[in-house]
Amino acid sequence: MAMAMAPNAENRLLEELYNRKIKLGAADDRKCQLVLKKVLEVVLGTGKEKSPHFKELFKEIYYTGSYYDQLKVNSSDFEFDLNIVFRFPKETLWCLTHIGDDVRKPNFGHLQTTMHPHSGAWNSLLIKDSQGNLVVSPKRMFEVLKTAVDRALTAVNNTCDVNNERYRVTRSDGAPVILNVYGPGVKFTIDLVPSFKLELHDLQTGCSDLKERVVNILKEFNIYVNTCMAIALQNASSDRFEIDFHDIERGLLNKSGGCVYKVIKLMKYLRDTKGGNIAKLWSHLLKTTVIQHAMKQTKIDYWNNGNLQACFVDCIRNLWVGLQKQW
Repeated sequence: MAMAMAPNAENRLLEELYNRKIKLGAADDRKCQLVLKKVLEVVLGTGKEKSPHFKELFKEIYYTGSYYDQLKVNSSDFEFDLNIVFRFPKETLWCLTHIGDDVRKPNFGHLQTTMHPHSGAWNSLLIKDSQGNLVVSPKRMFEVLKTAVDRALTAVNNTCDVNNERYRVTRSDGAPVILNVYGPGVKFTIDLVPSFKLELHDLQTGCSDLKERVVNILKEFNIYVNTCMAIALQNASSDRFEIDFHDIERGLLNKSGGCVYKVIKLMKYLRDTKGGNIAKLWSHLLKTTVIQHAMKQTKIDYWNNGNLQACFVDCIRNLWVGLQKQW
C-alpha cells in the first residue's frame, strides 16, 4: 500500500507546479503590456476622433478580469478584460430600479433616466422598458462602442506599430467588443465591455436590502470600497444592467492574502489541463468559490503558504459541493 505524503511534501509539489507551469513569464508579460497600452491608445483615441458620440460618452477605462486581479495563469493565452466606463451628462437625473425583480437574473436592474436637452449622444442610448419608463439600453451602449472601434480600425488599416514592429488588430463578434492582437512574439485578445461606475449609495433606489448586505460585508471584513459597476451585457439583457462588485471581490481576496491567489490559479490550471466537463467551469465561478470559502475561513494562519495543500483541497471540495447543489 502506498504511503500518503506528508503535508510539507504536498505543499512543495504544489509550489513547484505553480512556479513551473502556472506563474507568468516576466518577458512575455512585459511585451504584452507594452503592445496593449499602444493598441488602446490608438484604437480608443482614434475612436473618439471618428465617433462624436463615443467622444462625448467615454470617461475612463476600468481594468478588470484575471490579469488585473493577479489571477492569470500560464496555461491559457493572454486575455485582457476592460470595462469602458461611460459618463453621465451633467445635470442628468437617473437612478437604479428593479434590481432583483427578474428571479432569473437577481443581480440585474434598470438604469432609469430622462432625456437630456443638450446631449444627442446620451439620448441615443435611451429606450422604454416594459412599463414605459425611459431607461439606458445596454445594447445601444454596445453599438456606440462597436461603431467607434470599427471606425478606428478602418482609419488605421487594422495595424498598430510598437517599437518599429507592426501588429495586426481585428475585431470579432461576441458579448463584449473583442479585439484580436497578433504580431512578433505577441498574441492576445482584449474584451471591451461598456459600463457605468456607480457609488454604493446609488443601490438604495434599486434594492435597499442589497445595499444593506453589501455595507455589512464591508464592515465585517474591514474593506474600504465605495463603488460598484453597472455592466452592459448586450446578450444578457436589452434593458437591464448587471450590478457588479469587483472592487469588493478584490478587497476580500486581499484581506485573505497568503496563498488564496495561488489556490485560484491552481484550480484554473487544473481546469485548463484536465479538459472534459471541467473545462466548462468559467473563471469567475472558480474565483467565487474561493471567495466564499475565504469569507467563512477567517483564521489568521489558515491561508498561510505553508497550508497551501489543505486550502486547495478544501476549495476543490467546496466547488464539488456547489456543483452538486447546482448553485
